[in-house]
Amino acid sequence: MGGSETRKFEIGTEDPVDRCDCHLLIECKQINKTGRCGIALRWSNNREFPYRKVHEFTIESEPHGLSELGLGIKSYANMRHVELLWDGNDVRLFEKAAQQGDAPERFAPGDL
Repeated sequence: MGGSETRKFEIGTEDPVDRCDCHLLIECKQINKTGRCGIALRWSNNREFPYRKVHEFTIESEPHGLSELGLGIKSYANMRHVELLWDGNDVRLFEKAAQQGDAPERFAPGDL
């Protein structure tokens, strides 16, 4: 990815005419000449008020971290893991979901 190029991944739509169950949009683009990247995520449940939920946030990342996230998502898509943890640089995959009280084992000092 270089220059002002933007990559998008989208599932569903927020257009009420299409009646999709939900909408997910992930956009990635380079934000400076050193290669630093921005990732924007937007998710909507496409419900009517007062049940509508929309979550939108952005993350800044180095190219290596974004590449690791992409590789982690590909591995996660094989359905052998139930949890993916990305700290901006590295990805960890877990075969069982975190339970209450797991935090000390899941997160080392300096994580997230």
